[in-house]
Amino acid sequence: MLSYFGSREAVARRRYRQFVFEGIVLGKRGELSTGKVGTDMGSGREDESRKADSRILGHGRFVEEVLLAGAARLAREREQLGKKRVDVEGVLDFIGKEFGVRREEILGGGRRREISKARSVLCYVYLKELGLTGRRLSEVLGVTPAGVHLAYVRGEAFVMRDGEFETSLRSYLNNLSMSP
Repeated sequence: MLSYFGSREAVARRRYRQFVFEGIVLGKRGELSTGKVGTDMGSGREDESRKADSRILGHGRFVEEVLLAGAARLAREREQLGKKRVDVEGVLDFIGKEFGVRREEILGGGRRREISKARSVLCYVYLKELGLTGRRLSEVLGVTPAGVHLAYVRGEAFVMRDGEFETSLRSYLNNLSMSP
């Protein structure tokens, strides 16, 4: 940082101090602040400052358009997910068949390697592919939400490593989304 103000350290420090002093004399400049400093918490202005900093994203109208477009997309995705009747038993059966374990073993607390992999892939499919919540899945599996997250990470890594299984999973999920 000091190299911007001089090649020798003593000179650079002196010039930097002078630069800072001149800036203090100028006072606060609106275009360089977020506007939060003088914001009264009860005035309602904090909502605007929370949404965006206009120095980065542009003026309010643009930000509003982007937020509305994002909300509309999210609503469409949720509606499509709602229309897609997720066959819980079918997903469990598919994963069980792929790993050679029964549905009860996946939902139970077994610790065999195949069961653990199947449970991890189940967490991945439910959270990432189907967009369902981890809280409900944690209740079904009898583990904490943090445990579901860890299993999700393991499941994602497994799916990405095993190309054959990933292809089979994609095919199953595409057929699932095509069904009424």
